[in-house]
Amino acid sequence: MAMECPELACTVAVEKLNPSGEVTKRTVCRNGNLILGRNEFKDIILRVITGKTSASFQMQDVAIHRRFAQDGKACIRLPRQSLQIMISNSPPHQLLTFLKSLAVKMACKKSDKVISERVRLLSEKAQTFSEISPLNQKDVDTLNNQRANLLEAKGTSTTPGAIKGRTRKRPRKVDQDTKADQENLAPRKKLNLTQLKKEPPLTNEQKKVLSAVLAGQSVFFTGSAGTGKSFLLRHIIGVLPPDSTFATASTGVAACHIGGTTLHQFAGMGSGAGTLQQCIELASRPTRRQQWRKCKHLIVDEISMVDGNFFTKLE
Repeated sequence: MAMECPELACTVAVEKLNPSGEVTKRTVCRNGNLILGRNEFKDIILRVITGKTSASFQMQDVAIHRRFAQDGKACIRLPRQSLQIMISNSPPHQLLTFLKSLAVKMACKKSDKVISERVRLLSEKAQTFSEISPLNQKDVDTLNNQRANLLEAKGTSTTPGAIKGRTRKRPRKVDQDTKADQENLAPRKKLNLTQLKKEPPLTNEQKKVLSAVLAGQSVFFTGSAGTGKSFLLRHIIGVLPPDSTFATASTGVAACHIGGTTLHQFAGMGSGAGTLQQCIELASRPTRRQQWRKCKHLIVDEISMVDGNFFTKLE
């Protein structure tokens, strides 16, 4: 059983930082791709593809900030290279999987033997790049063993660890974002692959619906209570780019359940009781017109409760 680590499609910005942390150079690509791989020395490499060009970065002492990953946003900081990679408009589910894979692979890498710069310079190996393998149980077991050894070295309240002739240092202060991220990446309980996946797998029927959505087809799915409609809907929202996806519902209560807005608010034409021309004028206001132009995926929950005349005008 393995956890896929797919190529990540997103808007990516690579920022060069000066010693004080200020951005000195910024390169942005709205249709970028990130690929995790390994080089000839088995180092973890992040390849950033921006249009016709690409750049590769070696992952060392990486800081991952994923507080807003549910919104399709994250930041990968590379302190040694004075760089940070800003990710946005990425499908949330894919982004979370990508970041988890990077975090676990980086942790497992710590147990590998360090290759000196001299060996690297004198090596006659050809430069290579191969896509990193998906997370598997071996990676999880390696991480659990590392954590067990760390806890044993630190000791417990009744059996403190050895301090080797010096007082224990006071832990340095960590900002709330980094602290929360560290807690997410290193829970006290043992990890297993099922925990990393979190959500149960889709059924074959649900996979067909998801495939149709990703293929750009218009889809209507329904079913009785308890068949997994809401679960599938949340999954669909999670795999679509946030900037061009609008989750709506026929009522405010239903909209709250999916974290969206009402269909009337999205359309910007009120109750739709006016004439078609009046509705067009209302929907053509600058802010609403911009929203209509951005929308590539419109999701309507509880669509059976939408008035037929309103839906016709909306079309």
